[in-house]
Amino acid sequence: MIHVKAILAIGECKERVKEFREKLKIPTYSHELLKDVFQEAWTTSEEGDILLLSPASASWDPYKQCEDRRDEFKKYVQELER
Repeated sequence: MIHVKAILAIGECKERVKEFREKLKIPTYSHELLKDVFQEAWTTSEEGDILLLSPASASWDPYKQCEDRRDEFKKYVQELER
């Protein structure tokens, strides 16, 4: 059985994500910045948890182009690996 501990959302679609999670009763944390999502993931996860990091919507709201989001995302993943 797969258990989702939490959903972390940012961007323009975060309210739609919130509506979805309410139906499933999954705790959801909304943030404006990607760095805050990574911090929340770090503080809410425990040893043995699996973090699925998946940008799943358009990135035009806080970023000028998708490559900017990609670069920032990669930076925070690399910081988690240390």
